[in-house]
Amino acid sequence: MLLVLAIPLVVAVYIKRRLATPGVANLVVILGYLATVGLIYFNLVHFYVQNGRSFGKTFIGLRVVRVDGETIDYKTAILRHLVGYPLSVFCFGLGMLWMLWDAKQQGWHDKIAKTIVVKD
Repeated sequence: MLLVLAIPLVVAVYIKRRLATPGVANLVVILGYLATVGLIYFNLVHFYVQNGRSFGKTFIGLRVVRVDGETIDYKTAILRHLVGYPLSVFCFGLGMLWMLWDAKQQGWHDKIAKTIVVKD
């Protein structure tokens, strides 16, 4: 996902150094940030609500569902990714590692959002 940001940043540096037009370079950077935010939203929220998967989970055949078997909604996706992931990572990654010894293989982000990852 960050490749979407890296390309405009490289182009902006090139424009700024070679063409000496910082205004255009700044516009390219802003567009890169906006594209990255949009891609992150679609990958971590919209696609989860539509079919329970991100780009990566699609490739490996996994899907996220609520523990009651229903598909997740926007509230659940936002809770899982914007609250659960940071909490899991900021505690020295313990929330991510938790799934290694949990009976349902849930990380803290899954427990907070009441979700589970299943094979498709």
